[in-house]
Amino acid sequence: MINIIVNDPSAVDGGALLILKDLLNKVIERCNNGVMWYVFVSKKELVGEYEGYKCLKVIYVNAKPWRNRLIWDTFGIKSWLRKHSIKPDVGVSLMSVGIPFLDIPQVVYIHQSLPFGDFNNFKCFELKARLYKKLIYTYMKFSIRKNRSIVIVQTNWMKDAVSRKLKIARDRIIVIPPIISVKDYEPYEVTFNGSNILLFYPAIPRTSYKNHELLIKALKCVKVTDNSFYKKLKVVFTFNPKDNMLTKYYFKLAEKLEVNDIIDYVGYLSKKELVTMYQRSSLILFPSLLETFGLPLLEAAHFGKPIFVMDKPYSHDVLEDYKDCVKFLPNNPEIWANEIINFDYGKKCCPIKYEREIHQDIIDIIYEAPKILSKS
Repeated sequence: MINIIVNDPSAVDGGALLILKDLLNKVIERCNNGVMWYVFVSKKELVGEYEGYKCLKVIYVNAKPWRNRLIWDTFGIKSWLRKHSIKPDVGVSLMSVGIPFLDIPQVVYIHQSLPFGDFNNFKCFELKARLYKKLIYTYMKFSIRKNRSIVIVQTNWMKDAVSRKLKIARDRIIVIPPIISVKDYEPYEVTFNGSNILLFYPAIPRTSYKNHELLIKALKCVKVTDNSFYKKLKVVFTFNPKDNMLTKYYFKLAEKLEVNDIIDYVGYLSKKELVTMYQRSSLILFPSLLETFGLPLLEAAHFGKPIFVMDKPYSHDVLEDYKDCVKFLPNNPEIWANEIINFDYGKKCCPIKYEREIHQDIIDIIYEAPKILSKS
């Protein structure tokens, strides 16, 4: 019997949860009597959702808070394995860090870009984010054992950055893009209405590198430059002003610049609501200064939507095959405003299909990890 442990107590929502559930679903599809998967999570609902499979056991651990997680990673896992007389053959971490003190082959999925980008312009109240950037990088270096680990990343720019900053050989870093969550929905034609131009930024601003501030300032420039065009705009943000200190800051800034009249704060969108918003949008805006991948860009391209995106390595990686319908722009609100005013909103884009089933590959890598690492 081969025992595989998966450590992911940080996945409770968003992209991290999507990555975990995709992996769990693929484990079930490829259920093998000779392999047993033990998956540690902090989202209790997952235990019941994946109950009853002979090859999979999902275990709840109270390790979501950082302090609890450090204790769990360093002592808790080893204690649990010893208590249940389980000797793991492979360890998998989906949390961007390794599993310390377990001398077994490991596969580490790095989807946290903050330590690898050049963004440092945090707001004064973002002390936690500033500290997190330093701590997560230190913990990565401590926990990922170079001679015992295979690293998975989502883009080529991340592969280069991880290899350079963590001193990991490039042949130990594998690029596997994520799947898109809207591929089951077929695009439909939306008739352009020049009196109602919908601009959509699908991003939750937990950290200021999402850069909603640029769009708010750009809208002010549009208003000053061409007020009649400004009145045709509707801009959709996927957060509520009271969500956190950063969203409160953005709302007050928009209020100060007198552009709140055209901004619609819709909050978190369900999958169905997100698809509807993509299909109704005239233009997708994505001014984020740092992304591991930028999944909304691929989703927007799936629906054949024109995109304005920050000129960064992640955006070129993701949109390599969609460049005819993309404008890569610098971090300058006046330039964004000028492009918004002068864009041809009747432009037709050819949707791209993205059907790659990535977790088949990840599972193969996990199975092959001991053999690959034994060649060191």
